[in-house]
Amino acid sequence: MKAASIVLKNARLGWHIKKSYSIVTIGAVAIVCLDLILEIRLLPLLYGGIPVPFGETAKPIGAALIPAAFFNSLLIAVNIFGFAYILYKAGFNIGLIPTVRNDWLDVLAFFVFLTSGMMIWYFPVFFLPLAITGLYLLVGPLS
Repeated sequence: MKAASIVLKNARLGWHIKKSYSIVTIGAVAIVCLDLILEIRLLPLLYGGIPVPFGETAKPIGAALIPAAFFNSLLIAVNIFGFAYILYKAGFNIGLIPTVRNDWLDVLAFFVFLTSGMMIWYFPVFFLPLAITGLYLLVGPLS
């Protein structure tokens, strides 16, 4: 009788592990699909009006390369945090999800920095959040 309960506990544990692996796999596939949709729909808006091989312009870096770099950096950061959250919900704690309020503030400042860096080339008013969050991210570790 004792051996039967051990077998049932192991079978249930195996089911739990398979369930968490399937959650992680489904989450990773969903993140990749969302990335493809965002890249296909939003990246042409950043390159709008620019011929693709890039022709010579007065400002070749500011015209499309810097907003696209901020966009791709934002996409990578969101993917990392999204996948870490999926792993956290599946039971794997890899230490990327902040637990302290100050850590959440740093993550929020980082995302505001990347978003405003992407938007500054279209709306110059976004320079203010870019400068404030950039200064916060630089001075924060020093204090």
